[in-house]
Amino acid sequence: MISADNGQELESLVGRSARALKWGYLGVSARVILQLAAQIALARMLGPAAFGVVAAAVLVVLIAGIVVELGQGPALIQAATIEAADVRNAFTRVLIATCCAVAAILLAADLVAALFENPQVAPVLRWMTLALVFQALGAVSLGLLKRNLDFRSVQIAHVTSYFVGFLLVGVGAAWLGWGEWSLVAAWIVQAFVASAIQYARAPHPVAPTLRPGPARLAGFGFRTVVASLANWTIENVDNFMVGRAYSTTTLGAYSVAYSLVRTPVNHIVFALQQVIQPFTARSREDHETMRKAYFTLLWAVGLVTMPAFFGAAALAPTLIDALYGSAWVEAAALLVPLAAAMPLHSVQAVGGPVLWGSERVGREIMVSISVALALVAALAAASRISVVAMAWTVWFAYLVRAVWVTTIVSGLVRTSTLRSLSMLRGGLLVGTATAALLFAADAAMAQVGLTALARLCASIVLGVVLLPLLALLLVRVIVPRDIGAPIGHLLKRFPEPFRGYLERRVGGLAVAGER
Repeated sequence: MISADNGQELESLVGRSARALKWGYLGVSARVILQLAAQIALARMLGPAAFGVVAAAVLVVLIAGIVVELGQGPALIQAATIEAADVRNAFTRVLIATCCAVAAILLAADLVAALFENPQVAPVLRWMTLALVFQALGAVSLGLLKRNLDFRSVQIAHVTSYFVGFLLVGVGAAWLGWGEWSLVAAWIVQAFVASAIQYARAPHPVAPTLRPGPARLAGFGFRTVVASLANWTIENVDNFMVGRAYSTTTLGAYSVAYSLVRTPVNHIVFALQQVIQPFTARSREDHETMRKAYFTLLWAVGLVTMPAFFGAAALAPTLIDALYGSAWVEAAALLVPLAAAMPLHSVQAVGGPVLWGSERVGREIMVSISVALALVAALAAASRISVVAMAWTVWFAYLVRAVWVTTIVSGLVRTSTLRSLSMLRGGLLVGTATAALLFAADAAMAQVGLTALARLCASIVLGVVLLPLLALLLVRVIVPRDIGAPIGHLLKRFPEPFRGYLERRVGGLAVAGER
């Protein structure tokens, strides 16, 4: 049982989490628009070859970024209390690790270029170490902002830095003819601006210290790094193996198809994750609250991501042709399995922070390492068939990881795996229906000779109409009883006559959910 004081504290935490989530999704909306606009403009101006060279370098920088941060940000979020000395020690660890990583990358750049059989990768990778340095210098400030649920500042940093880095510097440099170097400049400027804003919003001591920090922070940080590396392997090893098995041009097509669907879903789940972990860390003894929150998030994520990404898969050739042009036709077949994998990624991403906040990072490490090892072997076999087979292998790996993580979290919140997965029924139903209707409509429009851009615009309008219409018609089917109470509260915010209609359609679900 929760005491009155604890109940008030939990209510306050829920309110702060809701405000943090609001700021998260305001920032997400802006960032998705900015990133898609920049990616489309840069892809059309630069082509697959330039994207492939930078994608190869980015793979190295991303994995180095995970290592040099040493999990200090998540460790600061997780700790019940922290002192100034803890923050100073965390920054020192990151600083030392960054210096070592930069030295190693500078020495190994030619070897990396040889792995991808493209000498252009080496100079690009050496310059990209600047982005790694700037990112690492802002890691502790970012952790402090998240700890305080100050997602307003986090989103200001992310949105502003991306606008300056990619839209102003990147697109401008590409227009001037810088080729792949326009992408390098964009990455460096974006990392610098983000870290500068984060530090301005959450300043901390930067004088290094050699005093050992608390073992609890170091231990949690180490486990976080291992989990993040395993997750990175699952989410990026396919890019590495595509580049090795084929060419950097094919890697460019693969990375653009991957980024097209990963950009929006990453921002959706990122905003959720940053709120879920601190919320779980402070309410982990209240299993009922955690279970209701987990169910509601699963349901909402499924209902949002499945229609969107199933629809993208159904429209893959039209989507690629309309946005990127005929030079990127190879990406269309890759987009189908990669888009279908994104809802599965979202499901796993909801469960991961619950495990982190409940200090069950080891469970996620077990899942991620197991899936990563199996994925490497499966991709090696699929690479002998085709790059499309590799993409479908990635889809299957995401499916296994999502179900496995859901099973672990279900045990943690004291429910069954099937009951948790049933929260996705609505999204699956609406998503399948939406994809089928969009596919049929696109085929009909192609028959009458409409251009890819015209078909895409018409499909977007149709999808915007279909989603709420299907949700209204199927509301009794897609709303599980387990989340009847939260949905009942949500319905009170709807204007009439929609509220009355929805309440009649939902019927007694809200009442049942209260029991």
